Amino acid sequence: MSEGLIRQTTAACPANYSPTPSGRLTCIRFVSDVGNRTSFSAARSACQADGGDLLRLNAGNFDQIRQLADANKGTPACDFWVGAKEGNTDGVWLYLNGDSISPNIFFNPMTNPVGNGANACGKLAEGDGFYLHDGGSCTDNNGYICQAIKIN
Repeated sequence: MSEGLIRQTTAACPANYSPTPSGRLTCIRFVSDVGNRTSFSAARSACQADGGDLLRLNAGNFDQIRQLADANKGTPACDFWVGAKEGNTDGVWLYLNGDSISPNIFFNPMTNPVGNGANACGKLAEGDGFYLHDGGSCTDNNGYICQAIKIN
């Protein structure tokens, strides 16, 4: 696992984080309250301040995260910032540590966000069934998903 995106924490999950059912070492936190929705950079800073970072999606956690996002989307429903950004080339997605992301794992073929401009921020878009999407601006106020790893 890459050190750049996910911080290791103490034996328990950080405050306000919950262990994921299928990943006993992974802790996540959904932030969807209207008053706490924020920009991509502010969301990342908030996650880092409490020992995590924005969620790194992978093939093993994607379906579970989509279901949890649906259950935690708040009222009114929101999109969630996650730990992905487009690079300098439109359609080339990277994790926050610079590793490349395979688009076919996370993108809805009907809303694959190629063509919206480079340097977009990754979000799980609620209206798209929680697929990674880059519509809107990185300064939009969205919910966010933080992730941390606990050490037993």
